[in-house]
Amino acid sequence: MNPSMGESLKLLSAEKIVDFLKNLTYSKTQVSETGVDLTVNKIYKFENRGDIDFGGGERKDAELSEISPTLRNKDDDYGWWELDSGTYLLKYNEELEEEKNCIIQPLERLYRNSTTHPTIVSKEITKIPINVGEPGISIKENSRVSKLIVLED
Repeated sequence: MNPSMGESLKLLSAEKIVDFLKNLTYSKTQVSETGVDLTVNKIYKFENRGDIDFGGGERKDAELSEISPTLRNKDDDYGWWELDSGTYLLKYNEELEEEKNCIIQPLERLYRNSTTHPTIVSKEITKIPINVGEPGISIKENSRVSKLIVLED
């Protein structure tokens, strides 16, 4: 994934991305011309800070606790995460069956509601930190929150 000067990056079509994607929630809604929307599976709260050192021998990841979604009505199939302002870790439903050159970026619906996450370039669909601003946000289980774009090999 290191094109020379003047060489353009080529994106895989969403239809090709779906061929190597597991746990797609609802393809009719998730698949678009520009990529595949990723949906929320779990959200975690950071319980303490981690440690990062130069060599890695003293590295310690922050402890996480899973936040359980709550039903708004007893007849609901899916619950909501009611998140206050802060930073959380989000896990997606979708997974890649093999490593690919991926870009994961936030959907506009997040930052229209004072929430965002960094754009990530990775070989896999990874957990991602989300930053919730004031006054907080409610996120329903399986909501589409990010766009997966895959580069051709």
